[in-house]
Amino acid sequence: MSKRRSTPNPLEPINFSTGEHRPRNQPTRIKIHGVTQLREAIPYLLGFVPEHSVVFVGLASNDTVSITGRIDSPATAAQAVDVADAISAALAH
Repeated sequence: MSKRRSTPNPLEPINFSTGEHRPRNQPTRIKIHGVTQLREAIPYLLGFVPEHSVVFVGLASNDTVSITGRIDSPATAAQAVDVADAISAALAH
C-alpha cells in the first residue's frame, strides 16, 4: 500500500476561484471548468492526495458530483478488469 500525502487542510472546503477557505457549516459549491480544474479538485473531493490510484468522479444529470472514489492501480490485466467492473458498479448506483 502506498503512503498517502496529505494536502494542507485536505478536508477544508475551498473556493477554487479565489483559494479562500469557507466555514464547514456552509455548503460548498464549486464550478469546475475543464480537466485541469477537475484534477486539482480531486484531493478535496477525496480528502487526500491519491497516489498510484485510479480515481473516478461521477456526475448526476444536473452536472453535480454524485460520487467520487479511488482504487489502487491494477498491476495485471485481470486486476484492470476487476477495477473496471468495480467502477462501473459504483457509478451505476
